[in-house]
Amino acid sequence: VAWETFRNDVLDARSFFDVGIPPLRQNHFGGAFGGAIKKDKLFYFGNVQFVRDVVGRTVRGSVPTAQERTGDLSDIPGLSIHDLNGNVFPGSIIPADQLDTFAKKYMGLGESVMPLPNLPGGWGTINLSFPSALLQTDNFFDVRVDYNWSEKNNFFVRWGYGNSSIIQPSLTAYRNSAP
Repeated sequence: VAWETFRNDVLDARSFFDVGIPPLRQNHFGGAFGGAIKKDKLFYFGNVQFVRDVVGRTVRGSVPTAQERTGDLSDIPGLSIHDLNGNVFPGSIIPADQLDTFAKKYMGLGESVMPLPNLPGGWGTINLSFPSALLQTDNFFDVRVDYNWSEKNNFFVRWGYGNSSIIQPSLTAYRNSAP
C-alpha cells in the first residue's frame, strides 16, 4: 500500500506580519508491504516514510543599528552606560578604544554575520523583518522478517533506519533557506 499527504499555500491567508503569502509545500509520503516467503513459516514486512517540507514564515527580531555597532547607543532611551570603574560614558557613547576587541571584529564582519535593520527603531525594538522558510527532510524505513519454527517457537529480526534534517530560519545571514 502507498500513501501521500500534500499541502500547499494555495488556500492560505497571509499573517499580519507577512508582506505576501509565505511558501508552504508539505509532502509526506511512503508505503508498506509484506507477505509470506514460505507459507506458514517465513514472513516479511517493510515500510518507508519520507517528509519533504518547506514552511515559509516571517522572522522578526532586534539587531543593532549601524550607529549602535560603533558604540553610539544614544538612540536607546533611558540607557546609562558605565565603564569598568563605574564612570558614565557621556551621551551613552562608548569610545572606540574601549570597545571589546572580539566585539569589534565580530561587528566588522558586517552583514555576513548580522544584517542591518530594515525597520525603524534601535536595539530592543523589532527592527528587522524578512521572509524565510523552515526546511525539513526525513527518510525512515523498517524491515522485519518472522520465522515460525513450530507453534511454540518463533524468531524475528527487525532493522530500521532514520535520518532527519531540519534547517531553521534565523536572524543571521543564513536566513534565506528556502529554495
